[in-house]
Amino acid sequence: LNISRVVEEFIGIHGSDYVEELPHHEEGCATQLLFLCHVKDLLEVLLTCGNPFEEQSGHLVTLDNKACKSASAAMSVYKVESLGLRQYKDFRQNVLQTHEMMLTAPIKCNNLILFHNKTFAKKPALKVKVQHFKCHADLDGQAFLVLHSRDGNLNEFFRHESSPYPPALSSEGSLSSCTKSDLL
Repeated sequence: LNISRVVEEFIGIHGSDYVEELPHHEEGCATQLLFLCHVKDLLEVLLTCGNPFEEQSGHLVTLDNKACKSASAAMSVYKVESLGLRQYKDFRQNVLQTHEMMLTAPIKCNNLILFHNKTFAKKPALKVKVQHFKCHADLDGQAFLVLHSRDGNLNEFFRHESSPYPPALSSEGSLSSCTKSDLL
């Protein structure tokens, strides 16, 4: 009864044809300027290096310096659409139609070789933790001094995290991924 009254009041205030027009996220001035900058960069590359769509090679080439990517990266680009469609059809069949799999079942990782396969040397976990504590020691000390000078509640102070990400779940801001032996 109360809900119908609220709806009637809303329609009475705004009219029955009330539709709020929200702007598209790409209509903003900053997005338009960024798009214009990208178009100018693309035009400059096309004018200096030529039209890449006129070449008849089967290689995957970057536009700016015409560097060839590996054949495996090119094959990944060619097969990514068919792989995605096949996985989508399997999902619809197994989860939505026949209910053979649960909706919460893990999704298989494809491990396609793409463009940015840079391997970074993994820092030792202890070194990362020590670096984290060194960075935040000064900030924590200043916050504690402010708390002490204002007679704050110590339990309330330690109730909140002092870093933007929980250190128990992440390392350097990215979610921790490790083997079981690393946890022990």
